[in-house]
Amino acid sequence: MWNAHEATINVRLRPRFYQATSFRIVLILIFATVILGAHRARTYQLKKRQKELELVVQQRTEELQKEVTERRRAEEAFRFQATHDQMTGLFNRRAILDALEVEISRAERGRTSLAMLLIDVDKFKHINDT
Repeated sequence: MWNAHEATINVRLRPRFYQATSFRIVLILIFATVILGAHRARTYQLKKRQKELELVVQQRTEELQKEVTERRRAEEAFRFQATHDQMTGLFNRRAILDALEVEISRAERGRTSLAMLLIDVDKFKHINDT
């Protein structure tokens, strides 16, 4: 408008593109998309690693179970060897004395009698050695 004293021109300046509200909204949406994508990628990696670790744990558990079974069998074999004669498979002196001690204790606790039968085989060593 022209006025006698002054002239006014209405000028409206648009903000620069990076100052515009629409640019800021787009920027926030891009940032949120990147964060969400990174989160999903990391979650995928973690789930994949979890499956791998569960498989490793399962395999190791099976190995340990086999080892425990083998160890129990070995212990059982050692226990048998420690208490039995190798040739006859009968109790050895140690096992007989241990069983006798247990039975004597039981008889004393129950105040009952205990009978024992002893059989001697003449020249058994000679028979055993052949």
